Amino acid sequence: MKKLTLLLTIGLLMGACDKDNNDFAPETLNGIWTLDDVICYCAFDDSDFEDETLTINTENKTLSVAAAGRRAYFSDQGTYSFAFRNNIMEINGTDKKYRIELDNTNQRLTITFIDDREIADDEVTYIYKR
Repeated sequence: MKKLTLLLTIGLLMGACDKDNNDFAPETLNGIWTLDDVICYCAFDDSDFEDETLTINTENKTLSVAAAGRRAYFSDQGTYSFAFRNNIMEINGTDKKYRIELDNTNQRLTITFIDDREIADDEVTYIYKR
C-alpha cells in the first residue's frame, strides 16, 4: 500500500511540472506573433524568420499571415478563418490541423502541424513570440 501511495504521489508531482500552458483560454492567443524558429526536416539558408507575423483574433476566429516580400513559412499570406477546440486549430476550407501550445508566460506560441502518418517528413513546428 505504501508503494502505491508513493507511486501515485510521484506521478502527480511529475504531472504538475509541465512547463507549457496546454490548458489556456483561447483569447490569450489574440495579438501579433512574430516567427522565431521553424523545426522540420527542411533546410533554410540564412533565413530571417522575423519577417513573418501571425495576427490571431479569436473573437472573429481569424488568422492573418504576413511576410515581408516573400512567401510565408506557415501558409500563404492572407487571412483565414479557423475553428479552435481542445488546443487544436483547424484552418477552415483546408484539411490542415495544428496543435497549439503556450508557455506559462503566454509569450511563446508553439504551433505543430498534425501530420499525415503515411507521409514521411511532413512534420513541422513553428515557434512564435510576442
